[in-house]
Amino acid sequence: MKIQLVTGEPGTGKTSKLHDLALQWAAQGLAFRAVLQPAVGPRTPGLGAPSYDLLMLELVPGGQLWSRRLEGLATRRPVRGYDFRSEAFEEARAFLTRQPLPACIILDEVGDTEVAGGGHGGALGDLLALDPPGLTLVLGVKASAVEAVRIRLAR
Repeated sequence: MKIQLVTGEPGTGKTSKLHDLALQWAAQGLAFRAVLQPAVGPRTPGLGAPSYDLLMLELVPGGQLWSRRLEGLATRRPVRGYDFRSEAFEEARAFLTRQPLPACIILDEVGDTEVAGGGHGGALGDLLALDPPGLTLVLGVKASAVEAVRIRLAR
């Protein structure tokens, strides 16, 4: 398995870059699945956006781009952090690990919670355990979690 990281601080365009990559792969006819978390509303430095959606993309047989958007995946708490919809993460995990796996998978917003196996990070652990040959895994990683992700990937 080949693993690539797209890293940066909040609001630097990681999700946009990953979305663009998914659209490029779709245009090339490359089989992929992606789970992205686009921000909804204006971002506050150091806090992020007021909420995030979950966007699942897949190039399905016949070359059609399939998408499903789950709105309100995460909403910011009054103090700090977010409240998440766990059922959306479970759907994302099942989507990402469904067999047969595509050639490429994009997993956005990998942070400390996901490294520990929470959020949609359960899918990350599943994919690492499978270690499918020929899979390219592209991870959007928060700058604050890069070292933890590298340690996790070292297995």
